[in-house]
Parts: sequence; C-alpha cells; structure tokens
Amino acid sequence: MYKALLLCNSVFPDDPAMLPRLHGPRRDGLLLWGALVDQSSGVFRSENVEVLFEGSRQDMAVAAERFFAEGAPDDVLLFYYSGHGRRPSSELLLCCRDTVTSRPMATGLMSDVLNKMIERSSARAVIVILDCCYSGAFKGGTAIEKDLAGKGRFVLAAASAYEEAKDADKAGAASPFTEALVAGLMRESGDADSDGKVTLEDLYGYLEETIKPPHPAAGRKFDGTGSIAIARRPGRLAAETDIAGALRYETPQPVSVPLVWGSVPYRSRNFTGRAELLRDVHERFTGSSEPVNSLALHGFPGIGKTQVATEYVYRYRSDYDVVWWIPADQLVLVRAGLAGLAGPLGLEAWATSGIDAVVSQVLDALRRGDPFARWLLIFDNADEPRSMIDLIPDGPGQTLVTTRDPSWRGVVDAVAVNSFSRSESLEFLTRRAFETVGGQDADLLAEKLGDLPLALAQAAALITDKGMSAAQYVRLLSERPSELLSEGGPSEYPVPMTGAYNIAKSRLKQVRPDALELLNCLAFFGPEPIPLDVIRQGASTGVGRSSAGLRPELDKILGDPIMLSRAIEAIVLSGLAWIELGSNTIQVHRLIQALIRDDLEADDSASFRHEVHLLLSNAAPSDLDDESEWPRFASLAAHLNSSHISECNDGQVRKFALDMVHYLHLSGSDESSRAFAKELIEQWTADSGQDDPNVLLARQHLTDTSG
Repeated sequence: MYKALLLCNSVFPDDPAMLPRLHGPRRDGLLLWGALVDQSSGVFRSENVEVLFEGSRQDMAVAAERFFAEGAPDDVLLFYYSGHGRRPSSELLLCCRDTVTSRPMATGLMSDVLNKMIERSSARAVIVILDCCYSGAFKGGTAIEKDLAGKGRFVLAAASAYEEAKDADKAGAASPFTEALVAGLMRESGDADSDGKVTLEDLYGYLEETIKPPHPAAGRKFDGTGSIAIARRPGRLAAETDIAGALRYETPQPVSVPLVWGSVPYRSRNFTGRAELLRDVHERFTGSSEPVNSLALHGFPGIGKTQVATEYVYRYRSDYDVVWWIPADQLVLVRAGLAGLAGPLGLEAWATSGIDAVVSQVLDALRRGDPFARWLLIFDNADEPRSMIDLIPDGPGQTLVTTRDPSWRGVVDAVAVNSFSRSESLEFLTRRAFETVGGQDADLLAEKLGDLPLALAQAAALITDKGMSAAQYVRLLSERPSELLSEGGPSEYPVPMTGAYNIAKSRLKQVRPDALELLNCLAFFGPEPIPLDVIRQGASTGVGRSSAGLRPELDKILGDPIMLSRAIEAIVLSGLAWIELGSNTIQVHRLIQALIRDDLEADDSASFRHEVHLLLSNAAPSDLDDESEWPRFASLAAHLNSSHISECNDGQVRKFALDMVHYLHLSGSDESSRAFAKELIEQWTADSGQDDPNVLLARQHLTDTSG
C-alpha cells in the first residue's frame, strides 16, 4: 500500500530574522497532494495521504513517528518536506513553525531523529523527498535488506548539502523543485521508458533534464534495490499541460484526511465502547433538523472525556479539512493555541502582529469559513465557560469542548460522559490485559473499580506491566483500602486513581528515594510540559541569580547532572511522568500532581511551591527586549497560575512576576498582561500593603497600558 506524509511550513514566527516567510510550501503541498491522488496518474489513495501545514516541533515529530511506526511490511511510505532547511552541524535540520535556530535540537526536526524513526519502520520501502536548503545533507541511513522488489530507502533532494534551494518567486506559486516534481509525476514525459509507470529513476531523470541553472541540481541517494513505481502514465495530460491549471481546486476535494492537523493526541489502540456516545455527538453536529456547532463533553476527572474526543476526531476526520487541538485549562494557552492556527490559515498577521490581534484574525477567518469551511476545534480540559466563550467562533465549522465544569450546559449543547457499562469494562480489560485478566477476575476487578475508565486503565497497567496479579490487586483493595486507595483524598478525585498513584510512588521510593524530592517539586508546576532546562539551569548561579532558598535535598540533585538524570529516569519509569520524544520537556499528569500535593504537610507544600518560584525566576532570560528570548518566556508563562507565584513575597520572584507582566504586554497579549497585573496587585496589596514598591510598579503598568 502506498502512504504519504507531506509536511509544509512557510512561516516561522519564533525566529523570523533567521527564518523569513516562504512563498512556496503551502502551494507545494496542495500540488503534490493533487498529483499523488490524481485519478489518472496517482497510485495513492486520498485517505492514505496526510498533509500537515505549519506544524510545530511536536506536531511534526508526532506525525512522523506515527507515520513510520504504522508502516506495514508491504507498504511504500513517502515522506515529503517543504520549508526551511538548516545545517547547525553535519545533520540536516527541518524547520518547524516554532523553530529557533539557536536551539535546533529542541525546536526543530533533526535528520538523525527522522532516520531513527525510519529505521524502526516495518515498511518495505521509504521515499524521502526534501524541498529545502541543504537537503542533500540528509544521510538516508542504511539500506533495508528485505527479499522484496523495490526495497530500501530512496532520497530525492532539491539541493546539495552545501546549496540553498530556491523558493517560489511569489505568493501562491510553487517552488521550482516541487513544480518540476509534480510535472514529472503527471506528464507523459516523466515516463522515460514508456512502460506505463513512473519510477523513481524516471522521476530523477526528469528532474535532471528539467531543472537548469541558476536553480540547484536535484540530488538523489538510493540506498535500496529494485524499481519503485511512484505514478502511472497519466494518459490524459499532454506534455505541455500546465500543472497548476490541471488541479482546478485550491483545496483538494474531497479530503479524506484533514489538510491541517494540529496537536491531536495519539489514538488509543485500547479505546473501548462509547459507540452510542460517539454517534450522539456526530448526530448533534450533523443532524438535519437542528445541528449544533458547539458541544461540550462534561464529566468528572478520569471518566475519559479526552479519550472520547480523541476517538471522535479519528473516527470522523474525513468530515473536516482542519482539525486543531488546543489545551484549554489556562486562558493564555487557549489564546496561544488559536494564534498557532494563523499560519495554516495563511494569515499574514502570524509573523508580524501580537497575540491578541492574531487571535482576532483567526476567529474571523473561522467565522467566514475562509479558506476552510470544514473545521473542528477541540478545547481540551476547559475551565469555566465565562472566560472562554468569546474565543469559541460561530461559523460553518464545529467546536468540541471537554470539561469538568457542568456549567457549560448553560452555554453550549452538552453531553455527559459516564462510567463504562459492565460489558465495556470487560471488553477493555480483555484488550489491555488479556493474558492475565479474564472471566470472573475481570468482572470482580471492574466491580471493585466502579467501571471507571482511568481506574481500569491504571489497574490493567499495574497488572500487566508491574507484575501484579488481578487477585493481588483485588485483595489489596479489600485488605488495605486506606493505603491502596487513599480514601481520605479529595472527593473529586477517583479513589482507584489514588491507589494506583500510591503503588507507583512506593515503588519509586524503593528504587530511588531521592527522586521523590524532585517529584514533589514537579507537582507545583503547571500540568503543561516543563522544560528540562528550567530544572537544570534554574538552580545555577549567575548575575542576579541564586539557588539560595532551595531545599538542600533538591539543591543536591539539581547540582549533580548524573543524580538529576537518574532521578528523572526513575520518575518516568515509575509511570508518574513522561517525556515526549525529542521535546526536552517533562510532564506530570494533573491528577498525579494533585495527589502528590495532597500527601504533603502544609509546611512542605509551601517549601516546594517556593522552590518552583525560584526555579522559574532563575530560568527567566534577563533581556525582555530580545524577541529571540520570547519563546523562553512563553514556556514559563504556562506555569504562573498553577504555581501560585503571586503569593510569593521573595523580591527576586516578584521581579520575575513583573517581568512576565511586561513580556505579555510586549508580545501583544495585553489582555493577559493586565489580568495578571491585577492579580499581582490584589495579592501583594493584601500581603505587603498598597505602598509596597512592587505594587506601585504593577499599578503603573496598568495605567500605562489602559489607554
């Protein structure tokens, strides 16, 4: 089977000086999509071609890893990239929407990472086509030895390892390399030996003949054997057909895979049941009588709201041209997520305007349905509706919200997500722990856990991955309920989740007790990804920086790179945190964080919270006016509210908080800046009085920005 992933990036707002806007990538993706699935010449089915415009580092890495991991032994996989290419070392860097050239490994997709993904793929052949500067630096790895015709890895590059590729000469045009590539796929002249198929050798020969100076010559690295057909003789297109004219649609229709796919979580292979609920949501969105355009999935933590939303996206993705997933537990993240959609929508404001202006333009484009009318926004884990209702657009598309707050029922159409039925619980356990749980054990386990999806998932993981039998788990539930379930915890948290946490924590304590100090600290950050360099660099000393105030145990871990590495590894292996591939961040689930905080005495909680305040302030850049440092400030902003930083009386931390107020203003997020300033004024006035210098500075900021 032929499958393709096309990644196309034209705007790079985090480093516009080094990565200026490109004209070609958006048109490149549309043209190549049309050529691959063309009814006359294409060998790809439309549902097997995914196009991602303006992908972030996480978007591109997740899409690429999933694409190669899902390759079957008989598959031919085509990976295509159009955008900026850079060479920070001997490796090629594929630039993402959020790439900063001074931090290539953390913010870009390196070719060695891509090669590792390819090496793990089971596909018989992988084709890599790169339309970017220095694309010849892609090493391509080692040939894959399989007893099949057309096997291995095949690379086509727009330039050598030392040359810059050419962009399109105007907006709306394709780059010279991709334009020639599409022509070779669709014109009869691309079939050099007239055998009715266009092989990679035919295509390269066509590129050699077609692309002339001053454009760089195409390059190739074929680390494979046999012949790979990538298109058929088109038959209906004459040699001089204009390719852009042959594709008479600006957006390919119909689209079986969304052209814009942003930050959607992995689809769970263990997803179970919920068929009636999913049909209900779809019918509410598409019903002929009174369809709705906004809907909330509500229920208590652990009930599976996010999993239902994720499954809905994958099950009905052919209904949409745009699917955009936005974490919604903080307003600043919602606005940033909406702003991230500006690039894929082709809005010029993306690279030049502040966040507030960009969000306004994105919402207006969605309301008008221009350039896409079939869009789906997912706001995951939204807080109260009052703060978000103005950010939910009307228009031809649809919005899906997941929330714990039942008050959303008074604002949008709402559907309650309830516990599994018993049959769904048994089906889930059969899938997740089929070798160790079944029959009466499964029924008893489901009954004891109250058919709660997250609790069942946690129990199944303990049983299958940690070596505990179902009988042992059930026995602990009955014999040691206080220890296993922590029934004294807050009522809004599922008891089984608490029990799973305690077991994981106990095992972590046995393996590496000093890691608990770091884990406790992580619980007072926000639930968003925590940059590891905040932890590594936050304790370092420097001008105006100090590790004074840190707990001695934590200071010891942070000051020893080996100890820190081992502590992080132990926490991740215990299942209490995870690190996304290539992201250089660590993340702890919000429920785990809440359970950790609840275990601590009040004095310890205050101490750990203050540690986080110090780490955040120590990790902040010193120059607010340096726009290249703004992504760093943005990564810290996600943790302001969760860490209760306004409650800190430390002078250094208060200066950092004021710096964040100014950063939000300078970056164009005036609403967030003023809201945070008001929060600081209220708290600091109560703590230190209205004449405190920091209160006066915060008030002055409000005065200066209110006009």
